[in-house]
Amino acid sequence: MPTPGPSQLTIRPSLPSDKDEVLGFCRFIWDGGDYISYVWDDWLSDPRGRMFTAEYAGHAVGLGRLNQLAPNQWWLEGLRVDPQHQDRKIGSALHAHLLAYWLEHGGGFVRLMTASTRVKVHHLCEQDGFARIAELSCRFAPALDEAPTALTPLLPAGLPAALDFLASAPTLAWMGGLLDLGWCYATPEVVTLEFFLARQRLYWWAGRRGLLAIWDDEEAGERFTMVGVAACAGADLPGLLRDFRRLSAALAFSRAGFFASRHPDLIAALDSAGFRPEDDETHYLYEKRHPSR
Repeated sequence: MPTPGPSQLTIRPSLPSDKDEVLGFCRFIWDGGDYISYVWDDWLSDPRGRMFTAEYAGHAVGLGRLNQLAPNQWWLEGLRVDPQHQDRKIGSALHAHLLAYWLEHGGGFVRLMTASTRVKVHHLCEQDGFARIAELSCRFAPALDEAPTALTPLLPAGLPAALDFLASAPTLAWMGGLLDLGWCYATPEVVTLEFFLARQRLYWWAGRRGLLAIWDDEEAGERFTMVGVAACAGADLPGLLRDFRRLSAALAFSRAGFFASRHPDLIAALDSAGFRPEDDETHYLYEKRHPSR
């Protein structure tokens, strides 16, 4: 097909009928490991999100989603372009459309995460006024099959105390004050902590010396757990992370992971608790504040 021009490319809300074409070209992204096929149905039906399709000559050639994590916290994700239509500004058009929707209907902050190698996305973010706020890399440790733990489930009535605790937790500051809600990030508030509470994955540690939130993931048939937040005094963090490894074993997961910032004190604590990087891949977190809301 010829290169789509501005008048030929349409960006519109995604439809159920887009599924086959979108999943068809996503099969060729990330060496066949793209996750869109696992989330398409949920994303399309989720009232908190807005998913858009780029259409050219009657065919779906791109995808992007804007998700509302909290009243004033938004997340850009799922930006995809058919590999047969790369380098035709489709990704730029989708990004601009998503950002325009947020500027009109949103407020607070919008954030996104992208691989450190995706230079074109970095340029898009920088030209649109996003600030790079963190560089993240994934570390894993085997689950520890030892008697757990100093962890006790946090009940709904404990959410105000948890928020007060997080407001002054040094280790949360090492993560830029952000929680990991499953490959997307937000600051602590009731609705973002409820993400973990609904999954029974929110815990006090050692009385109330620490707070741990985790989420579950799966890749290539292996189930593992990831840190959503590990909040405590800096000196306590290795102990909290080792209890996270014990909890992972008790929940029948094989590994425990942390998508961590490159703060030197956080890296030292992860090293001490047995967490190691599996590769050199890093990701950047970007953030933009709404200009008027």
